[in-house]
Amino acid sequence: MTGIGWAEEGDRIAIETIILEAQSENLDGQTAVGEVIRNRANKARSTFQAVCMRPKQFSCWNSRVEAKYRLSQVSSETFQ
Repeated sequence: MTGIGWAEEGDRIAIETIILEAQSENLDGQTAVGEVIRNRANKARSTFQAVCMRPKQFSCWNSRVEAKYRLSQVSSETFQ
């Protein structure tokens, strides 16, 4: 499905969340989303995947069908 077959599941979900939430942002904006994920995971002593997929935390996952479609449109270069 995506260009990041090398990533573990939790990392893949975090990367996809960053792309979906901040794809049109510059590197600082994308990094900020990553920091939010990391901070929430550390605070909750949880995984990136659990933080990203928790209901109503990241709007990009509110419709998983829409998220899957949007990710299918993303180039491999974007994932890198």
